[in-house]
This record gives sequence, structure tokens and C-alpha cells, in this order.
Amino acid sequence: MSVDLGKIKQGPSYKPYLILFIIASLVLIAFVIHTTISKAEITLHPKEDTTNASLNVTISPDADGNLTAFNAVKGQIIEKTIDATKTFDAVEKKEVDSYAKGTVTIYNNRSEPQPLKQKTQLLSDSGVLFKIDTWAQVPAKGKIDIPVTAAEKGAQGNVAPTHFVIVKLWANWQELIYAESNTPMTGGRVEDFVVTAETIEKAKEDVATQIIQEEIAKIKETLPPSEIIVPKTTHYEIINATPKVKEDDITPAFEVTEKIKLTLVSFNTAQMKTIAEEKIQKQISEAKEIISFNTDDLSYSLASIDEEKRSAIVTISASAATINKIPSKAFEKAPLQGRNYGDLVAYYKQFPEVDSVDIAYSPFWVTKVPSSDSNIEILVK
Repeated sequence: MSVDLGKIKQGPSYKPYLILFIIASLVLIAFVIHTTISKAEITLHPKEDTTNASLNVTISPDADGNLTAFNAVKGQIIEKTIDATKTFDAVEKKEVDSYAKGTVTIYNNRSEPQPLKQKTQLLSDSGVLFKIDTWAQVPAKGKIDIPVTAAEKGAQGNVAPTHFVIVKLWANWQELIYAESNTPMTGGRVEDFVVTAETIEKAKEDVATQIIQEEIAKIKETLPPSEIIVPKTTHYEIINATPKVKEDDITPAFEVTEKIKLTLVSFNTAQMKTIAEEKIQKQISEAKEIISFNTDDLSYSLASIDEEKRSAIVTISASAATINKIPSKAFEKAPLQGRNYGDLVAYYKQFPEVDSVDIAYSPFWVTKVPSSDSNIEILVK
């Protein structure tokens, strides 16, 4: 006997619900992962500035190094009187009048030789006077070439080839004995090394500078390694200067003898830098922070010297690179959440202490600041 069980009746399908569950789970997992690994690194760059300071410092051999109590550093006043002679070789060239020169041929058509003394005068057809440079003997029925020089300086002496009359010769002989030039006279206007009043004054200053530089170099060799001499704390007086030349002399160089009183100040550089740093530190506000001191580039000037006390006042100027301290509000993370790059840049414009902002999102698909404070990092560089 067989029994027919037939088909088992099935209930409703749960497959769609399963798919929905899986999708929801994946979405939830993705959200959790996104929330967990999404990060934003925000780098704030504070505005940089320069803070300057200027103060007077006493230079004294008795300074004890107590820089906080007294603006005084250890140093010394050095005085010397120097006598020296130096050559000034920077005379400038300029155009000046000079004596035109050239050569003439003197003809003698008489039957007797004609002697001519040195400086015998010759007058050109244009009226310019020349003199022969040497004694000459012009042979009978002959001729001789002889150098001549204009009687006066100037370009008028640059005459073209011409005929010359021998001025003091007997008038009846002037047609028989005469001179002619075949080439132009030249040199009436030349460029040469001419000493002017300005040249002499420049020579005095240049020679004084050279003497002082050499003397300072010698003094530096005697100083302790901690002390320096700077040009602007050096003073000198030219007591006497004698140039061995006169105005309008023609020469490329000449000597100058000078007597100079030199006064200079040497001081301890380390102490000077410490004072400068302390001054700047006191001067900056609490809203700023020093990045670095520029104390390797201090500038100095000599304010006064007390010869009796053997001390001096030196004015120093110093500077430091500073940044503006960024306020704590800029580090609050809640206002940043959900902002994209443009929003963040706009947000930080409210802080004048911030110069620029860099933002880095991760992973690559993240474009906004995460909603979790722990995933936001704010740096200052």
C-alpha cells in the first residue's frame, strides 16, 4: 500500500529582507569606516614680523659684565696720532689746452747760410705764432726740417699745412728765407691727467682713509678675540694734509703727506649681543613670539666719547624675527566640522594672526572636515 505525501506547502520568501539587511549592514559599516578613518590635518602659518630695537650702550674698560643692571659692556677707547705719506693715483683725465707741435721746412734761397736761434719766431699765414725748438743752420740755397711749438696753448695752434714768415728777419730777406709745413700742427687740445681742486680734496680724503684702514688693521691684531672695532664707531680728524702737487699740474699720480688724529672704540661683542637680545625681549608684546634674533647683523654708531673717563656711548640697532601668537579660538574644532577647503580658508580670515592655511584630507575621497574632534588635527608651522 503506498502513501502519496504530495508537495510541502512553502511559506512567504525572506530573500528581499535578507538583501535589504545586507545592504543596510554595508552602509552602516561604510559609515563607521568613513567616520573612523576620515581625517583632516589643518596647518596654520602665523604671520611673521620684524621687531626693531635701538639703545645706547656705555663702553668702558671698567664694565663688570652686569648687563641687566647697567647697559655697559667691556671695551676701550684708543687714540693715536699718525704721520704718513701715501700716493694718490686716481687723477682723472680731461681735455685741456696744450702747445700744438709739428715740423716745418725752412728754405734759404740766399747764397749764404742762415743761422737761426732757438725760439726764433715763425708766423703762419693765419696769424698763429710758433717758435723753433732748437738752434738751426739753414744751408745756402738749401733747406732744413726743424720741430716747432706754438707760442700759446690752445686749439688755434692746430693749423693746417701753410706758409710761415720768420718774424724778426730783415723784411727784404723774408721772401728768400721762409718756412712751410707739409703736415698739420697737432696737440693744441689734448686729453691728459689734470689735477683740479676737486682732485686735491679727494686725494686728501682717500689717503686719510687708506692710512686709517692700515692703522686699524694693526690695532685689531693687538685686541683680545672677544673685542671688535666697527667702522661707524671710528672717528678721525685730519690735522694737516700736504699734497705734493698744484692745481692744473699734469700728472697721473702724486703724494700726500698727512697727520691724522684717530679715535676708535673696541668692545666685547658677546656682551653687546646679550644686551640687544634683552632689549628686544622686553620690547615685544605678549601677543608675539621671537623666532630668532638677528644679533649677527647689529649696526653701531658712535654717539659720544668722554676722553677724561676713557669711555664712550655707542648706539646699537638690532632686530628679531617674530611671529604673532595665534589665539586659542583658532584651535577650537567644533566650528570646523563639515567645512570644505574654501570654507576653512574663509573661516581663518577672521584671525589677523594667521598668514595662510594648508588643509589635507584623508582618505582621498574625503572633502570635508570630519564631525569627530579626534579626527581633526590642527598644527602650527
